[in-house]
Amino acid sequence: MEMEIDELVREYATAPVLASQLPDKIKGTIDTMDLREDKRGRKCLFMRLRTNEGTTVIKYTPSMLPILGKAFKDLGFTKVSEVIGCTFLFERKATPRGFPRHFPVKLISRPGSGEGEEIEEI
Repeated sequence: MEMEIDELVREYATAPVLASQLPDKIKGTIDTMDLREDKRGRKCLFMRLRTNEGTTVIKYTPSMLPILGKAFKDLGFTKVSEVIGCTFLFERKATPRGFPRHFPVKLISRPGSGEGEEIEEI
């Protein structure tokens, strides 16, 4: 892991922000995406996202994965590894079952491309 100590402390030593407490529109950078079992034994995707409000982890259940996959494909992505480190505009949207989740709706920047374009109103 190549990271400054200050970044490690700032990003990982604080409690994550609950996704349910975030605004409906957020700007976020994807740190990690992991498939693992949740408490109920379902294989879910856990996305670690850095936002202006802090770091959050968003869980996508199996019924939400097709929606997330379509969102990434609509933005031109074909591999999970391509979205790591990218910054997106996320919007909270309804899902077929369960609670609404934040889904990517616009690519803001890719890793190494600088800050990218500004979002008018979030």
